[in-house]
Amino acid sequence: MIPLVLKMMNSFGKFRLTRMAVILCASLTTLIITNGYTLAQELPQEMFNRGNYYMEQEDFTGALEVYEDIEQKDFSSGPLFLNMGISYVYLDSLGLAKYYFLKASHYSPTKEKADEGIELIGERLNQRRGEMSRLSWISFSEWLQFELNKQSVIIYGLILLYFGFLFVALPWFYSSYQRTLKYSGYISACLGMMLILLAIIIDSQTEEYSRAVMVEVQSPMRPHPTDDNEVVSMVYEGYTFTLDQSRSQEYEGWKYIRLSNGLNGWIEENVIREL
Repeated sequence: MIPLVLKMMNSFGKFRLTRMAVILCASLTTLIITNGYTLAQELPQEMFNRGNYYMEQEDFTGALEVYEDIEQKDFSSGPLFLNMGISYVYLDSLGLAKYYFLKASHYSPTKEKADEGIELIGERLNQRRGEMSRLSWISFSEWLQFELNKQSVIIYGLILLYFGFLFVALPWFYSSYQRTLKYSGYISACLGMMLILLAIIIDSQTEEYSRAVMVEVQSPMRPHPTDDNEVVSMVYEGYTFTLDQSRSQEYEGWKYIRLSNGLNGWIEENVIREL
């Protein structure tokens, strides 16, 4: 009986040893593969430096291939978008250049250079096909929707609201200038509430709209999202316009846009880039 038990224990021990060896080998293999994959992956900064080297060698196509790989990794920065815009300028793709300059302008370190690039592209495009007219109310509407800092407006509104309550409360402690303080408090509180409500309303409407840039040489804008109807207007490279997100969801492959001259219509999705 005892030899049988010893034999079973010996077999069990071998089984445990074999299983542990398999697990250990599998763990080592996984570790080697994982480390090899990690080492094979290039860091965004290293890729960016390599793209910059291509730019220095005036290989702008090669530089853009690297920069686009970085962008596809969901990595974004002002210098990245600025260099992409510069590369597209040298490749004479001004629509894409403007698109990336506009993205770079949202970063404070590259805003000045990006604005200079946008101005340069505007001058070049205007020489080619003339400047599109802009309606003042549309320009003001776009400024409210896309350029106004809503958070700052809310902060100013809260400050006015605070001073309004303060002015209303002061007459409880000081008998002089009661009416002046009270009315000043009411006015300040009302202005603060108006600013806060205005920022909230604008922010809620902004979610339904976005800006886009025309990146192809030209494309027709049509009254309906099909190719077999009349042309409302021609949209040229570098044009920026407002994109209606809610209406654009109705038809796949088409976007409903509003130009700065007041014209509205449908344009194919593949010729524009949304900001």
